[in-house]
Amino acid sequence: MPPTIVAGPDPGAAAAVAHGIAPGTEIVLVGPGAGAHDVPAVEADLRRPESTAAAFRRVVDTWGSPEAVVVVPPSIVPRPFHEVDPELWESTLDGALTAAMHVCRFAAPALVRAGGGAVALVAWEARPGSGLAHAAAASGAVHLLARALAVELGPFGVRVNAVSAPAGDVEAAVPAVRLLLSSDAAYVTGEVVGASSSGARAAGPAGGPGDGVALVTGAGRGIGAAVAERLAREGLPVAVNGLEPGETERTVARIVDSGGVAAPFPADVADPRAVDEMIGSVEDWRGPVRVLVNNAGILQMSPFLEMDLGLWHRVLAVNLGGVVNCARRVLPGMCRAGFGRIVNVASFWGLVGVAGAAHYCASKGGIVALTRALADEVAGCGVAVSAVAPGTVDTEQLGADAAFAGIPLAEMKARYARDAVLGRIATAEEIAGLVATLASPEGGAFNGTTLVANGGRRVA
Repeated sequence: MPPTIVAGPDPGAAAAVAHGIAPGTEIVLVGPGAGAHDVPAVEADLRRPESTAAAFRRVVDTWGSPEAVVVVPPSIVPRPFHEVDPELWESTLDGALTAAMHVCRFAAPALVRAGGGAVALVAWEARPGSGLAHAAAASGAVHLLARALAVELGPFGVRVNAVSAPAGDVEAAVPAVRLLLSSDAAYVTGEVVGASSSGARAAGPAGGPGDGVALVTGAGRGIGAAVAERLAREGLPVAVNGLEPGETERTVARIVDSGGVAAPFPADVADPRAVDEMIGSVEDWRGPVRVLVNNAGILQMSPFLEMDLGLWHRVLAVNLGGVVNCARRVLPGMCRAGFGRIVNVASFWGLVGVAGAAHYCASKGGIVALTRALADEVAGCGVAVSAVAPGTVDTEQLGADAAFAGIPLAEMKARYARDAVLGRIATAEEIAGLVATLASPEGGAFNGTTLVANGGRRVA
């Protein structure tokens, strides 16, 4: 089994992350004092290139080329900025940025030779007034290092991301690291993934959905259908919503044929009364909704100045209003139960905007902001609210994009693929994998977070 290297100037912090990575993974610690822990280790001074190079040669000779690399920064000494002396400034940069740079320099060739892999660079989040301006500078540099490396290494199948964790809270970084190293994050690169404080996560006393149901809206096809099928494989009974009864029934049939439990619940999520009746039927069928995936969405491309106002209002009513209608209906029960997961499917277009889709971009941008606001409101009762912002996904929507651009579908797909540093567009199943993580008990670690999955694409 190819090893996963966990490196860092602070052996205790690196070991804490190493112990949280998925069981069965071959872990090798690299850093000063690494041998003091109960995992295979190689001593190295990561601030020195020759020491780091020697350590990586030993890892490759002993355990083989790595499949993943994690770099963990040392603990930080808080100090008001005007009291930060040159020695503290340099040591902070050395511990975070220089160490990450050296590790990546020597890990990248091995990952490229292996045909791909994953790199996760952990950095500390500095909050205002925390006396961590020096740490913030180092972390910002690490974030941009991750993004730059993602562009350089993406064509070789290597994904590079950063994790922003509360300063000194090593355990807070573990769920994000675990996700970024997994195949579920195969279309995530060049991103900075936030992590909630390990002491303030929306885990809930129940610790899981228990006897509840997962409701997935817009699950008749595309991303929604893939999410419904993935959650069913995870063992959840799934209520499949969609506007067209025939589509929801086909999704249900695939789930049931694969041994899962599902039932169709067609309804227009833009209609609050229809949502109330639908969720009442879901509760009668299998119990309360403990996982809600708001995926229902529509897009009809149109230049803003030519857009019919009816189209504008319909897109907002479905894409954003549907999230509001469903969340308002299920949140009281989730809070009473002490557990709930709401995962909203936003869009990369909701973060950057794109011509011809002002209505869609506005609705998806609203979802991102709503996700953050709701997360703050309900975290105290064990409910986590998070979002996924996909880039280009291989669904039927690409046909409409091609028609609007006046080009064949194959050319539309090729253009989108060229825009992503990974050189391809995503599958619906890859987005479903991210949703499944956010919908799980571990999803509490991502409360308020929007995970961007766009293959490293930086512009619309």
